[in-house]
Formats: sequence, C-alpha cells, structure tokens
Amino acid sequence: AWRHGDPWRRQLVAVLERHRDMVLEAVRSIPGLTAATPHATYLVWIDCRGTGVADPQAACEAAGLGPSDGRDFGFPGFIRLNIACPTPRLAEALKRLRRAFASGAP
Repeated sequence: AWRHGDPWRRQLVAVLERHRDMVLEAVRSIPGLTAATPHATYLVWIDCRGTGVADPQAACEAAGLGPSDGRDFGFPGFIRLNIACPTPRLAEALKRLRRAFASGAP
C-alpha cells in the first residue's frame, strides 16, 4: 500500500468485494447456511446451525477446509472464513464448503 498507493488499494478493495460476493452466493446455495454481509473486513461469519451438522468445524476439516471455529470466539455453530486469498484458492474453499455440508455430512 505504501509503495503503490491508492490504485493498489482500490484494486484490493474490488477483489475483496468480489470475494465477499462469491462467498455470499455460495452460502445462499447451501441449505441451512446463512451469513451476514461483512463490512470493512475480509472475514465472513457463517452460521451453520441450520444444517443439522453437530460439529461444523469437524465437517469442514473432513472436507479439507480449515476455517476458524466459532466456538473459539463464543459462537458455537458458526465458522469464520478468511476471504483475503487468491481467487482460485477461494473458489476451491467454496467447493469444499459445499462438500462439508452436503447431505450426509457428519
């Protein structure tokens, strides 16, 4: 940011907005998941309580995804996903999120 200034910042904000939209779209497509639209952050809180999955963190890890466990922050049944990563990595993470909460997940 210091080296490239405002043009770099604008590009970063655009990427993070695109990532936010990717995550919210994916969450809407997975039954039982919800997420509030994050503002001024690259962390998305996902409410997994509606999925019926007893341990969302374990389900994610079994699918190869490593979000932050909401229990660590006093929010059992939630996961926190960092979206500040390369776009292909986020796309793969969202595939794994779908797999984690597919019918029959633990």
